[in-house]
Amino acid sequence: MTITVETKQAEAEKELEFITLAPFYPHIEVEAKSKKVFDTYKNEFIETFVDNYRTYCKLMTVKTIPYFNTTENGDKQFETYNTEKIVTINLTNAIKYKLEKYKFEFENVNGSNRFLKYNNKLFDLETFELKNLDKNNFTMFNLYHLQNCNYTYAKLHDKVFEDYIATSKGKILRKIDTLCYEVRQTKNKLYPTVTLSHRDEYGNSTQTTFDLHYIIAYSLKYDEYLKVKYNYPNDEIEIDHIDSNPQNPNIENLQFLPKNIHEEITQIRRRARRDNLDIIELEKYHKGFRVY
Repeated sequence: MTITVETKQAEAEKELEFITLAPFYPHIEVEAKSKKVFDTYKNEFIETFVDNYRTYCKLMTVKTIPYFNTTENGDKQFETYNTEKIVTINLTNAIKYKLEKYKFEFENVNGSNRFLKYNNKLFDLETFELKNLDKNNFTMFNLYHLQNCNYTYAKLHDKVFEDYIATSKGKILRKIDTLCYEVRQTKNKLYPTVTLSHRDEYGNSTQTTFDLHYIIAYSLKYDEYLKVKYNYPNDEIEIDHIDSNPQNPNIENLQFLPKNIHEEITQIRRRARRDNLDIIELEKYHKGFRVY
């Protein structure tokens, strides 16, 4: 039998009739043309759905979640725990990647077997999602590096966003496995904002935008908020920028104040600017809260 070019092409197409979702789900097979999904462990088909012209499926998996625990002496200790989660797989991207139909080449991300990158794009080999990131701020680093950093950090106060970390430098980091990267800030408003995303118990993604200083203050100074609220139970508690610069979310620049005292301190600062008073001419504290 003579092997022609057409025969080789037919054999190649036959070999690519099915793909697997390796490396994370090698037991899941996908028919490239019909996008039917089959679980070889359970010997059953998995339901798919279409959203925005892309085909997806959902898988139940056990995820290892990294987090930092504070020891009795105040040290940060890196630990992990396992939990069941529903993961949404982008089958359209998976097939495109497996059949090498992307017109560019991905590069490895140091320290990770889960992610690839191309310029400002991050490709997740677990979900096969291709994310656009701010290439000017996109630097991934290992979570272990946080143990040796010169600033403080904490998980977000809102436990829904368990994949995020707030730092005392006024930045939000998103952690993925044992890696993390800085979340892009939007500075076209009075206050810088960040948009955070999470998936519910059914794997559906939701995005919420917050003022950055709100996230930083409640994550790193929640005990201070509770103390102020205890002393002023009937007052609305607000967040004050001590240097009067709303673009500075550094934790040392933020304090919780009762609304009426916040207004008084704001007036003190305005009078000082109006009268060209030097900052050292002001009382540093007003009713126990910082003026400057």
